[in-house]
Amino acid sequence: MKRNIDILREMEKEITAFQYTDDEIYLILEAEECDFCKLYDDGDSKVEEIKEHIFKIENLLGELTEDFLNIMGYEKFDIESYKWCVGKIRYSDYEIVNYFSSFTDMIASLEYIVRENIRGYKLLTQVAYDSGDNNAER
Repeated sequence: MKRNIDILREMEKEITAFQYTDDEIYLILEAEECDFCKLYDDGDSKVEEIKEHIFKIENLLGELTEDFLNIMGYEKFDIESYKWCVGKIRYSDYEIVNYFSSFTDMIASLEYIVRENIRGYKLLTQVAYDSGDNNAER
């Protein structure tokens, strides 16, 4: 069984990858002066890539313990809404057009929670990484 912190580290990488792909999509939209619907209709690979990141994040959320998921809920991330939106695009691929901006907002919120928890973990465990030589400081 993976620890929550290990899952959060994987999630942080996936969130970063999502954001890079999101930036690339917006650059394409600006350069080609089109909208996301046209990008989807053209079968652009970035649309498929963004969906892969969304699905991977959902899988990682499913690996977290229930108590940690509750904490995320208290920190204003609605996991059920995220999973509902993922279900919509799994059922009908075209729904990515409708929920793309929602995913961008939800993942931005998730990013803050993930990074804060990783930062807190580092702060709590930094003593374990010290050399243990207390006499050197004296």
